[in-house]
Amino acid sequence: MKNIVPVFFISFFLLSFQSFAQDTIQLMNGKHIVANVVKTDDLFLKYRKHLTADTGNIVAIEKADVFSIIYHNGQKSILYKQDTAKGYDFTTEQMNQYILGEKDAFHYRPGFLLSVAGFAVGVTAGYAGVYGLAAVPAYSMFLGIIDPKIKPKKVSHPDLIGNKYYTRGYHTVTTKKRVIVGAISSLIGYTAMSSVYYYLINKK
Repeated sequence: MKNIVPVFFISFFLLSFQSFAQDTIQLMNGKHIVANVVKTDDLFLKYRKHLTADTGNIVAIEKADVFSIIYHNGQKSILYKQDTAKGYDFTTEQMNQYILGEKDAFHYRPGFLLSVAGFAVGVTAGYAGVYGLAAVPAYSMFLGIIDPKIKPKKVSHPDLIGNKYYTRGYHTVTTKKRVIVGAISSLIGYTAMSSVYYYLINKK
C-alpha cells in the first residue's frame, strides 16, 4: 500500500506534464503560437491550441507562414527554406534575424507627440473641408517614410541593431504601427473639426 501511493502520484505528474507540454510555432511575421502540432504536410501545418494533445479543434495554417517549430521535447524543426524563385531571398539565418527584429518591434509604441501632431493635422485639414481630407493619408505616408531609431535598452537583442536583416524586420513592424497611429489620430482630428465647422455653419 505504501508503494502504491507514490506510484500513483508519479503517474499523475507524468500525465499532467504530458498534457501541459506544448509546442511553439514561430511564424514568419514574428508572432508565435503555443499549441500541440498534430500534423504537417506539403502545404499545411495542423495544430490543436489546447492544453491536451488529444482534445480541441484542429486549426490549419499554411507552411509558408511558418518559420520553425520548437517541440515540447526541445527538438527544433526549421520549415523555412531559401527559394529565390518564390521570393524567399533570405538565408535561414538572415530570416531568423529578420524575425527577431519583428519580435522586438512588437514592444515599440509610437510616441504621444505623433498622435498629437496627427490630431493637429486633422483639425487643420477639417477646416478646409473635403479638400483637406487628403492630408490624412499624406501624414500617415510621411510617418511611414521615417524609420524610428532603435534604442538598445528597449529591445531584447541590442547586439543585432547594426544587422541589416534585424533592422529591416524591426522597421517593417514599426512602420505599420506609425502609419496606423497617424491615420487614426489625423482622422479623429479631421472628423472633430468637420463636425464643429458643420455645427457652426448651420447654427447661423
